[in-house]
Amino acid sequence: MLFWVFLPILCNSAPLNPDFAHLGNLNLINGQTIQNCKLEYRTYGKPNADSSNIILYPTWFGGTTQHMQPLIGPDKLIDSTHYYIITVGAIGNGLSTSPSNSARQKNHQFPEFTISDMVQSQYLFLTKVLGINHLKAVMGGSMGGMQVFEWTVHYPGFMDQAIAYVGSPRLTSFDLLFLQNMLNIIEVGWQYGVPSDTITGLVNGVQNMMARTPNYFTEHNTRESMNTYLTNLFHPVSSTFTLFNRAGQIKAMINHNVTRNFDGKMENVANRVKADFLIIVALTDHIINPLPAQQFARLTDAELMLLDSPCGHLSISCEMDRVANTIKHFLGN
Repeated sequence: MLFWVFLPILCNSAPLNPDFAHLGNLNLINGQTIQNCKLEYRTYGKPNADSSNIILYPTWFGGTTQHMQPLIGPDKLIDSTHYYIITVGAIGNGLSTSPSNSARQKNHQFPEFTISDMVQSQYLFLTKVLGINHLKAVMGGSMGGMQVFEWTVHYPGFMDQAIAYVGSPRLTSFDLLFLQNMLNIIEVGWQYGVPSDTITGLVNGVQNMMARTPNYFTEHNTRESMNTYLTNLFHPVSSTFTLFNRAGQIKAMINHNVTRNFDGKMENVANRVKADFLIIVALTDHIINPLPAQQFARLTDAELMLLDSPCGHLSISCEMDRVANTIKHFLGN
């Protein structure tokens, strides 16, 4: 299951298949190299005459650009009739270069990568492949929101605006507890030879338990339905987002901290940000605690939108119209 759960509904105007950008070897911040790195991407809309309407939209945890299609278009989260939108798959999502699809660095041999490495690969993709040197905005949710925070810190002059929803500039202890538990299930399962579908079901159970609030879950799932619900968690393992890919992206999130190279101080990082920022948090989020994003918003004088919904981490899906209007007005400003 994904942090963001949207069915990949295909619109008639949407690209049927992703394109792929080939970056060659990608040098990571840990000194290792991803060989033959490629990124999947799709584009929507058209760039205007001066290319001032381009928006980059990276994927969330486990997401592909196909999963993002229902969010793009007129009356959707982001309007492709006004903006040229580039959705890009993060490293490790199973379509962009990942442990599961690497020809030379398969599974356990794939190097550890970070959110910063994802952002660096996207910067190279834009500048070297597409010839784009400036953006109207970068936007993203959940792990995509983490990438937005990294973008504004490491490439502060590259975009005019930034939109991060249910993301974080650095994770809290509770966030790390959640992510480390998921990673432990995977790694202990490997250690003891547990079947992949069983490991996947256990990870899905932890993730689903945290995705929404207890009240929301109780209201939408009866006691009588739980046997079926729990059985469905143990679905066949995805051939795209495998356990190796999950583990890779989980480790990237665990290591995410935009203050790491700035004496651990949020103030030092905030001083680097040049983009106008819209930060959207869910006050009931049990997956990504909203407090660091709220602190970042205060320090950068960002526009801050607070969602107080029983939908928890998935609050955007429950308040789509309201959030879409906020994004529309923010970008218009």
